[in-house]
This record gives sequence, C-alpha cells and structure tokens, in this order.
Amino acid sequence: MGMTPLEIVLAARSKLLKDLDGTKYRIKLGKPISSEDKDAGQFGLGLPWPPDIAEILAVAEELDGGPYGTLSFNGLWHGLVEVFPRAIELLGDGCGNSWVVDTDPATGSWRAVYFSSHDPPVIVLQARSVTEFLNQYFDEIARLEWVGSRTMDIWKGDELATPVAQAPADCAAIIPDGTPASSLIVDMRKAAIGDGFIWSPLERVQRLTAPNSEPLFLLKSEC
Repeated sequence: MGMTPLEIVLAARSKLLKDLDGTKYRIKLGKPISSEDKDAGQFGLGLPWPPDIAEILAVAEELDGGPYGTLSFNGLWHGLVEVFPRAIELLGDGCGNSWVVDTDPATGSWRAVYFSSHDPPVIVLQARSVTEFLNQYFDEIARLEWVGSRTMDIWKGDELATPVAQAPADCAAIIPDGTPASSLIVDMRKAAIGDGFIWSPLERVQRLTAPNSEPLFLLKSEC
C-alpha cells in the first residue's frame, strides 16, 4: 500500500532534495491550518476536507523551500471556472502559471492535478491524484518541468481532441443538440500525463461532465 500524502510530506522533510539544477534544498513545514479556516471548510463553504488532505492541514497548511516556492493545500484558484468550477491552486511556477487540483463543488473531493498555462493558453494533465503529484514534486521534479514544456507542443497542434462524430459512444447522449460537426471532444478520462488542450478563447470550452467525474470537454466550433 502506498504512502498517504502526509507520509510523503514527512518523509520528504527528512531528505536533502535536489532541484532541476542539482541545487540541494530542504522543505520547511508552515503552520497548521487555523481553527477558523478548518471549520469554514473548503472555499469557506463548509465543504469537508478530504481526509488525507485534512491530515496534512493539521500539520502544515503550506510547504516552503521548494524549487517553485510555496506549495499550498488551501490556495484558492481564481481562474477558468468554465474548465474547473472550483479548484485549489497548489503551486505557481513564478510566471503566472499554476498547478491546480480539480475539486468537486458538491462533496469537496479532490481529483486530478493539472498545469494551467496562460501563455500559451493550455491545460495539461500533471497527475491523477495529489498523491501522485507530491511524489513527482519531491522525487521527479523533472516531470513538472516536462509537463510545462508540453504546452507549446499542444499549442502547435498536439491537442488531445477528437471530432464529435468520432467521440466515444457514451459521449453521444451529453453532446448538446446542434453542436457543429467541426467541434471537438476532449476526453480526459483516457488522458496520459502530458496530454492537454487549448482553452482560449473561453467561449470555446464547455465542460460536459459533472465535477465529481473525470472531465470531458467540448471544444466548440463557430462553423
């Protein structure tokens, strides 16, 4: 059985880690979440914290000292509600881009982690869970850098997209009537790490599945 997120963090704290340049560093634990924020729940809406995240928050709300700055488990994200209705910003890259975790607005559960880039405007799958993301962050930091580099490939045409006519059969019932045949489906249920899509302009993107399931997006065409 794999380690919990808290076990991964505590194990990393005792290590001398290396960033992409080989520079050694140690992470530092911030303060535990305040009782007020804990009681307020996620987004201040009373949503319960996932049990494994609550364990981390009881020890440290943030981790400092890493190669990308502060890693937060309670950082609200204020972008792209069309893509992720509610999301936690785990980490910024220092250039205005972020690693965010898709959350369920109804239950508060945490799902996959994505890299959200604004230039170019691309979303890329980073990890299927926060546990996988933390393992990458501490032991495979090059995986974060590689996913960031994928944004230009996707922008230039390597987009995870399928014409609506070729979409999986289980998608047909949720594709809106009148959708142009030139529109595309992005099925993140079958995505591999490094797969992604272009989100700009925002009118192009429509999330077809509920936030409690893996995202399925319609990239609408004006034609």
